[in-house]
Amino acid sequence: MTISFYDATIKPMKKAIKNLRKVLHIGAKHAQENGIEEETLLQKKLFEDMFDLRTQIFAVQLLSAHQGALCIAGVTPSPTNAQFNTFAGADALLETLLSDLDKIDPEAYQSKMLEPVTCNLPIGIAHFETALEHMQQWVIPHTYFHVTTAYNILRHNGVPLGKSDYLGAVNMRLEK
Repeated sequence: MTISFYDATIKPMKKAIKNLRKVLHIGAKHAQENGIEEETLLQKKLFEDMFDLRTQIFAVQLLSAHQGALCIAGVTPSPTNAQFNTFAGADALLETLLSDLDKIDPEAYQSKMLEPVTCNLPIGIAHFETALEHMQQWVIPHTYFHVTTAYNILRHNGVPLGKSDYLGAVNMRLEK
């Protein structure tokens, strides 16, 4: 059995982004119930030299899609507002991202798997020998890093989150 490039990269990325949306909804509810300004929570960091929550969310959009999957697929990203100050703004950004990812044609995407990729990154112009390497070595790890860090920032600031919030639904049969 073989797995397609789309199934191995886009599907897990979309699941991580959907789970991040759920985590952010819990964060918004926590802020509202505890009188915390959303903008204050979006400015929280795990450590002084790390990006804040807002930037972690923006990085998921930028590194996962705009400079990753959408770049490979040739899909033009929808305009978004990266300067959001609320969880609703963050949710709208991620909703647009998921909508853009839904525009990827799996067959056309598959045909790009072994082609070279050049992307403009904040740190410079990156060249990868293949789209597969770009996704495996840069895009997927960055997606999980920034989703995980966003989760950790919220958890560290008292938002009642658990592992199941991060993982989302898991399709498995458990025997005891």
